[in-house]
Amino acid sequence: SFLHSGRPSVMERGSLGGVDSTVREKELQAQRIKEHVVEMANAQKRAQDASRVLQDNLRILEDMKRQLKGLEMQLAEQRVATQLLERDRDQLRAEEAQLEEQIRSRDVMFQELRKSRDEIDRELTRVLSEGERQKNAMEASSRDFSRQTQSMMEDIDQSKRKVSQLADSLKSKEQFVLETEARARQQKAASASREAMEREEM
Repeated sequence: SFLHSGRPSVMERGSLGGVDSTVREKELQAQRIKEHVVEMANAQKRAQDASRVLQDNLRILEDMKRQLKGLEMQLAEQRVATQLLERDRDQLRAEEAQLEEQIRSRDVMFQELRKSRDEIDRELTRVLSEGERQKNAMEASSRDFSRQTQSMMEDIDQSKRKVSQLADSLKSKEQFVLETEARARQQKAASASREAMEREEM
């Protein structure tokens, strides 16, 4: 035998070959089972990973749905805000148009007022100029009247002095005439007296 001789016989080699073949087949089966188990484990792991990924994706999807709902709500609010802003914009545009019309009206009114003011300034300038001219004319006339009055007063004073001188001269002449007439009467009386005396002496 193999144990006794150290070398297997032909029968023993055939028997051993069958055992080896069986062992190898078992080993192959075990290997295939092991590989299948590993594959199943890997598949299960992949399935678990896929499940986790799916769960994660579902959570992400739910989060995205919530975010989408929030965004839709925000979008709706923004649409409402946009409508309000558009309404405010239209109102502001209308108010702006009204203000521009008021500005144009006020500008026209301002131009008319400035034109009227310019006309009033020209008229006032003309009136002031005419008043100044009349004032100057009146002042000149007043100065002329003052000069004429002064001249007349001087003429009157001079005439008064002449009248006084003439009155004094007339008084002197009247006195002279009276004295002359008195002397003449005295001389006449003396002459008559002498003639009477001479007639008496004759």
